[in-house]
Amino acid sequence: GGVPSLAGFAVRRYWFDSKDLKNNEILLHGEVFHHVIVVCRQGVGSKFEMLTSGGKAYLVEVTKLKGKSAWARILQERAIAPLARPHIHLAVSIP
Repeated sequence: GGVPSLAGFAVRRYWFDSKDLKNNEILLHGEVFHHVIVVCRQGVGSKFEMLTSGGKAYLVEVTKLKGKSAWARILQERAIAPLARPHIHLAVSIP
């Protein structure tokens, strides 16, 4: 499929480390917290996708903010198709 949407708006996506996934929640802290909560101004009730290197995307909703940490509850999980490997053609010329 294409880009997921909520009420017609494209969903923002952020990468996270799968070790921060526990009990159907994702802990946002450190650089991820700063980017998602401070830079992109997401807050309690915000919905967006979290991506992990395991080829999965999680639609989440921020449920709690405390200090420099946030918790996001997983609403939906989906598999992401792997990206195709790039093909590079290299030509070398010797004068």
